[in-house]
Amino acid sequence: KIKIFPNPTDGNVTVDLSELKRGNYSINVYDTTGKKILTQTSSDSINLLDLRNNTKGIYIISVSSKKSIIASEWVVVK
Repeated sequence: KIKIFPNPTDGNVTVDLSELKRGNYSINVYDTTGKKILTQTSSDSINLLDLRNNTKGIYIISVSSKKSIIASEWVVVK
């Protein structure tokens, strides 16, 4: 399970992967049209995303491994 906070956010988002097995994960952020606006690869438990330069709205944060999508969560940037 992943944790994303705060939600809603002013643009700074923390993605907590500490409950997942250690490994390399891809963190992708999509807008509501499905356009990928950010990709970050990480093996860290805590990851910071900066969405402040994006339009206010709803975004989907997806975390995946090489094998599968682990989780997708909505985040609101206000």
